[in-house]
Formats: sequence, C-alpha cells, structure tokens
Amino acid sequence: MLLRLPPSPIRPFLHKLLAAGLAAADPHQALLKTVFLNEASLRIGRRSFDLSHTKRVIAVGAGKASARMAQALEIVLGERLDDGLVIVKTGHALPTRRTAVLEAGHPIPDRAGLVATQRLLRLT
Repeated sequence: MLLRLPPSPIRPFLHKLLAAGLAAADPHQALLKTVFLNEASLRIGRRSFDLSHTKRVIAVGAGKASARMAQALEIVLGERLDDGLVIVKTGHALPTRRTAVLEAGHPIPDRAGLVATQRLLRLT
C-alpha cells in the first residue's frame, strides 16, 4: 500500500522517522552491532563465549532473515567461521561465502525443507 501525504512541513521528519525504523529492523545491521569477535572471545550482546578451546564454529539458522544475518556473521567471524547452513523461505536466498543457504517452502512445509533440515542435522 502506497501512502501519499499532502505537502506538509512535517513530511521530512516522517521520512527520517520511517528510515530510522527500517534501519533499526535490518537484521544485518542489528547483528553487526551486537556480535563481536576479539581474539578467542565471541561476544553476543552481553554474553561472552571463550573460543580458545573450540575446534569449530558453525553458523546455523532458519527464517527469511537468516541469509542476511549469515552474511553479517561472516563479516564478524571471518576465517574463524568454519561452516554454516541456513534455511530460508523460497525466494529469500542471498550469496554467502562460508554458509550454505538452502531454500524451503513456508508456511507450508515441502520436500526441500525436509532435505534442508536433514542436512542441517548432519552438519555437526
């Protein structure tokens, strides 16, 4: 639905407000602001995880935004990310370097979703 506002001095403010709301909801940006890697320590929000004794770091996820989040996670983790797999709704795949992005039906489950889930379970 396209919303047309009549000319008004408040219009630029409303555009800025809408843009700020959309930026705040961007999963890629949200992840970049909350996940950090410092040498052997992974910080997610207020929690920290010691990776010094961790052999492999694997990214897993499911949902429409998971490919976008996987892209951000690859930026944060770089070479520390060993592997990954995310399952997205058909039509929501994005290119990634280290994370496989598999498409599946939603909201109605399909064979692609079953195969993707089985592959996800074998990832560990």
